[in-house]
Amino acid sequence: MQFKQILASIAVVGTVATVALLNLTNDAPAHQTLLHAHDEVETAFQNYLAKYHKSYATHEEYLFRLNVFSANYHDIMNHNMLLAGTEGFTKAINKFSDLTSEEFSMMLGYKPELFPTNATYEILPESNA
Repeated sequence: MQFKQILASIAVVGTVATVALLNLTNDAPAHQTLLHAHDEVETAFQNYLAKYHKSYATHEEYLFRLNVFSANYHDIMNHNMLLAGTEGFTKAINKFSDLTSEEFSMMLGYKPELFPTNATYEILPESNA
């Protein structure tokens, strides 16, 4: 599966989860709730773009970043609603919210090739020097 398809799938799952949570407390028809959830993310993304002075060169890049932002937005909202109390911290939108986790890791200088998962290590005996 291609990377963009994976992100789109994550965004859809996040939207469905949000819709399910909203439906627990909302008597509106499901299609109206789904549109409201999409509008909420799009509005949050527009506010994000304005706050951090972001723009994208193409419409395709805009849609890709919107999908990434949507997945991150839903992760943040789900964490804050379900896990913040037990994990002791909350998450928030920041200037990196339109980046994939891979892009964010690269910005930090993490190089996975330096830490191979299939490496074996040998424990050497203590020397008496």
